[in-house]
Amino acid sequence: MSSLTIENTGEEMLIRFNRNTFDNGYLLSLLKRLEIESTAQNAQFSVEIGQLADEIDSDWWEKNKDSFLKGVSRK
Repeated sequence: MSSLTIENTGEEMLIRFNRNTFDNGYLLSLLKRLEIESTAQNAQFSVEIGQLADEIDSDWWEKNKDSFLKGVSRK
């Protein structure tokens, strides 16, 4: 069995994970993320909210990137 298989049954998408390949904590985190993404899509947010989120992310990164990249060599 491969690490990951995806099957489209028409009505459903079946995703199978090899237990030996993925950590349970990682899979739970991934499934929670998928649940959040589904909820956000169903909320029908406007385009402006997505643009605002991108701007906030960009501003946050500019303010904090040096502390995250401390000790990382840059070429």
